[in-house]
Amino acid sequence: MQRTVFVLPFFLLGLIFTGCYPVAQSIDAYRAPAFKPDASFKVVSLNTNDQVLIALEQQLLAQGFKVIADNYLRTQSAPAGNVTITTNDTTYNTMQYRPAGIEIFKDKPADYVVRYDMAWRYAGTFFDYFNASVVNTTTGAVEFTYNFKQGVNTTEPQKNVRFVLHDFVAKMRTGR
Repeated sequence: MQRTVFVLPFFLLGLIFTGCYPVAQSIDAYRAPAFKPDASFKVVSLNTNDQVLIALEQQLLAQGFKVIADNYLRTQSAPAGNVTITTNDTTYNTMQYRPAGIEIFKDKPADYVVRYDMAWRYAGTFFDYFNASVVNTTTGAVEFTYNFKQGVNTTEPQKNVRFVLHDFVAKMRTGR
């Protein structure tokens, strides 16, 4: 019995130092008193192909928010031309890429801009983390923030993208 008690602290320390200890999920949101949920919102992304942009706009619309579309189509890797590279014994061409944007209609002002950052877990089904800020376009003030971190190595069920985005928008509406 005494031997088991002696081994247990070393086992626990091993788990801590190898990073194999459970980390709980965390959701944190703050809504400033000046925040107006009945205003208009624009979701912005550096990449129009970002699937979160559409899912977030859908959640905002489903929960009664007024959504203004971003007036640009963007891509991170538009072909920009060939470059010829010559070495001592070889010459070859390689395609160069650059970000590009095309204005599809005149910009419509929105009261707030929603900006976000996230990392995927399990090929786009879950977020490892999702952080968002809602910025007042008139004052530049951040009036709502949301931070989500998925738990690791725990028995808690994983929260999927739909749950996180729904929770984000619901907390924008209620402030809780």
